[in-house]
Amino acid sequence: MQTLFVALYKLHPVLPAVWLLVFAHGLLAPAIFCMVKKLPYDIGLIWKQARAGNAGARYAIGSWLSLVIAGVSALLAVWLQ
Repeated sequence: MQTLFVALYKLHPVLPAVWLLVFAHGLLAPAIFCMVKKLPYDIGLIWKQARAGNAGARYAIGSWLSLVIAGVSALLAVWLQ
């Protein structure tokens, strides 16, 4: 983690905090959606709900997408350093 945060900090001092917020959001948003809807934490069920037009499920999918983008971007920042 230190390598990741140092690489992000070299790009901009705020990036480690932003990455941490996106990471936490990507993990918590789907869990909160499943808790509120009383569904098991199942990617397939969330995906079906999102395809059916459920706004909360679409938000959960979007948070996963942002988590993946932030993770890949951070790894590229470390790799290209």
